[in-house]
Amino acid sequence: MDRGALPAQTNILTGDEKEAYLTGEPADDARFVAVFAHSLEHTGGYSPQEAIRVASTLLPDLLPYNPSGRASFPANGRTLTEDVFDAFITLITNRKITKDGVGPHGDLIAEFPYVGPPHRAA
Repeated sequence: MDRGALPAQTNILTGDEKEAYLTGEPADDARFVAVFAHSLEHTGGYSPQEAIRVASTLLPDLLPYNPSGRASFPANGRTLTEDVFDAFITLITNRKITKDGVGPHGDLIAEFPYVGPPHRAA
């Protein structure tokens, strides 16, 4: 299970904290800032202070959406054609990696699940 507001961020959690995070509520996410920051220091080479700042932007795990505006990740929801994982990998690696080589879906279909079959990396 992945809470899923922000893409794949549970992957940077390790150990016992991962289960606590997955079963927790966003209202309690501040308790995970230090764990996220530790992972960001090691994954992205962030300084401890910068890692805490970045971790604080990832928590709580909420994705705001205002239907009166255009959906656009990360400020206002996300569309099915946005490559949100590239945005996340750029953040967690401190811009050392900016693309995963997969790309967003371009094969939308008219009914649920709205995206075509999974595709392979280019």
